[in-house]
Amino acid sequence: MIERYVVLSRPAIGKLPATTETVLVTEHGYEYAGGGAVFSGGAAEECERARAATDEEVAAFRVKREEVKARRVRQHELEAEFLALCGLTHGDFSRFRSVFRDGDVLHVETRENGTNTRSVGAIRNPHYLRSCADDFDGTYEHYEFRVPTTEPDNV
Repeated sequence: MIERYVVLSRPAIGKLPATTETVLVTEHGYEYAGGGAVFSGGAAEECERARAATDEEVAAFRVKREEVKARRVRQHELEAEFLALCGLTHGDFSRFRSVFRDGDVLHVETRENGTNTRSVGAIRNPHYLRSCADDFDGTYEHYEFRVPTTEPDNV
């Protein structure tokens, strides 16, 4: 299959507004650069009904996709800095999603609940406080770690 760019138009659904999005159609489905990430999905029949993208639309898609990739790289670097505060890495979590700091507690969100997997390396971390399933979406598991305080150097 030859990769091609098309423009998908979707009608408004409930509270969701109508959208028009340039996508790259590949043998695996389609990719679009909206929403802060590049997604893959099916809907081949939807792509077959779509019109071909213009050169300007393709150029805008490529720019947006590169911006999204650069933003994801920077986000990954920031996440790594937060995790390093407690001696953790992305690899300590089986299905890592996000991390944020609230005072002296580091909160890590994973998508591992319901999959019978546990982030054993994270649980064994000396800064581990607790973990729990998300109240709203049971497929998420939240871990909390105490961020160690460092004593100022005596000069």
